[in-house]
Parts: sequence; C-alpha cells; structure tokens
Amino acid sequence: MKQGDHNEVAEASNDFERRYLQATRYCFSGEYEKALQVYEDLYESRRDALGEEREEALKALGMAARISPLVGDINKTFFWQKKSYEEHRKCYGKEDERTRRECCNLADTYHDFYLVDQDRELREELYDICRTLYGEENEETLFALENLAEACENCGDYDRELELIEKKLALLRRKLGEEDPETIATLALLARVMRFLGESEQEKRLRAKVDALCEKAFDSNNPDDLEQKADIYVTLCDHKQALEINRGRYRLLWERVGSDDDQTMVALFETAKNYLFLGRPKKALKLLQDLYAEQAKSIRIGIVDATDTWLLIASIYRDDLGDDRRALDAYTKAREIACQLYGKGHRERRIELEILALKAKLGE
Repeated sequence: MKQGDHNEVAEASNDFERRYLQATRYCFSGEYEKALQVYEDLYESRRDALGEEREEALKALGMAARISPLVGDINKTFFWQKKSYEEHRKCYGKEDERTRRECCNLADTYHDFYLVDQDRELREELYDICRTLYGEENEETLFALENLAEACENCGDYDRELELIEKKLALLRRKLGEEDPETIATLALLARVMRFLGESEQEKRLRAKVDALCEKAFDSNNPDDLEQKADIYVTLCDHKQALEINRGRYRLLWERVGSDDDQTMVALFETAKNYLFLGRPKKALKLLQDLYAEQAKSIRIGIVDATDTWLLIASIYRDDLGDDRRALDAYTKAREIACQLYGKGHRERRIELEILALKAKLGE
C-alpha cells in the first residue's frame, strides 16, 4: 500500500472515531434521533468495506440497534435490530458472542411487543447454541432454557415448556439438592405448567410438595428467605399466600432497619402488587401513596425508587380504575422523577410514550 493510501485510511478511521464520539455525546444528552442518524450514516458509509472498516461498520450498526428503541419509532427499531443481527451473523457466525448479543436484543424486543412466535424462534436458536458451546449444566445454558420456557408459555406451547422445566428441575436436583430455593422455585413453575395443561391432580401433588419444602427451607424470621418464598407463591399464582408472606416480611424489616431502608420499601411495593393481583386496586393505591410519602423524604435511586412507584400508580388509575386523567398526572410525575434521577434516557422516553398515548385518548 502506498503512503498516500495509508494516510487516507488513517484519516477515514479518525473521522469515524470523531463522528462515533459525537453520536455518543448525543446519547448522553438524550438527543437520540441525532445519535441514531449519525450511527446510520456511519454504517452506510462502511457497510461494503472489508477488514477494519467492516468492523467499524458493525460497531455503528450495533449502536443503531441499541439506540433505535429510544427514538420511539417501532419500525426503525425492528429494522435496525434485525439488520444488526443478520449482519453480525453473516460476518461472525451464529455462535459468536457478538452475534448472540444482537440475537438476544432482538428477541427481547419481540417479547416486549408480544410477537411471541418470533421471540420463541430466536430463543430456540440461542438455547441450542448454548447447549453446543457450554453443555447442559452451564449457567448460560440454564438462562437460555428459562427464556425459552417463558417464550413457549407465551405461545401456549405448554408441552414444550413442560419438557424444558422438567429438564431444568432434574439438573438442579442433581446439582443443588431438593431443598435449594432455586430447585423449589422450579418445582413451583412445574406445578403451574401442570395447571395450564389441565393436570389438576399433578398440580395438587406438586403444590403440596412445594408447601412442604418451603416450610423446611425458609426461615420465617429471615427477610431474604421470605422474599424468595413470596416469589414462589407468586409463581403458583397464589397471591393471597404471597400477600401474607410479604406483609410479614415488611413488618420484620420495618422493625429491624426502619421504614426508609430500600429493602423495607421493596417489601411494601411487593405487598401493594399482591393486593392488586387480588383485585383490590384501592388498597394497593393506598400503600403506594404511603410508600411515596417515605420516598419523597429523599428522592434517590434505589431497588424500587419513586419512579417505579408512580408508574404502578399510573397503571392502576388507567387499567384498574379507568381514570385516564389521574393516570396522565401520575405518568407525568413519574417522568419528572425519572429525569431527576436518571436524566433524559431510556426510562424517560418510555414514560413519554405512555403520556402521548393518554393525551391522544383524552383528545389533548
């Protein structure tokens, strides 16, 4: 290569880095449309290149795929995420970690928009790849199995979900033992699948086993144990039992660490959700208002922060109480707090979309 050619390559590379950095700055300032446009332009300028320039094109393409959901245009989101997955697969192969990351992002988007068949297809692929690369018992493989099982449930393919959950349960029993919390949680999931399949006797048998194991494995004076136990009963769709557990957990935490501790507030938040599932939205709303009164003393990022509280309040007004005006006010409050805590980012943009939908409904 001639000296002039070297200089042109170096200049092109410097220009790429300069523009890529500018797009990153746009992201940090919440100017996602501008950022996406720069990433699109960078990809288009290098998509037919080879070598290092090809790597740069895929780097820009991957960022376009990540930023596109924040722009609020679902068509652009699907276009760039599918494009990124396809191009990474073509360049690196389906088993490469970068390709699997793009595949997972696309599957998550399909899941978020209830495109269950497309989600399931990609989860099957990811699970097969993990089994090939890591074996059946690896954490990556088990995580892929869990995602695939959820996708099968969403598709109504309970037979396939049953097959996967039974496989996971056998692995966990061998690896962790019968009384490990993860094993018990998987047993509860198996009981739920039996309900979907109409196997009531099997469901009852498994439920009785879950009850017995929970009594042995979890300490009623340990808030962490109670959290895991409550989650298991939520899996079983027994929100009444989950409610009693979360109420006990909240009382323990309130006495030991006070009402302003993150874990105490999480317990109150989960208790409110239990009331909501039991068809008592006004009771849930009262608890959430009490929770925000505590959070308002010191607005901060937490396991459950004030943004989460106002988002759930908004959904109760909209979905359970049919009060769109109050729902709009609650979403507006959630957006205000999200901006205060996180700046203009993904959370703020998602809340903005809810606000726009409600304003359109109210004719504003």
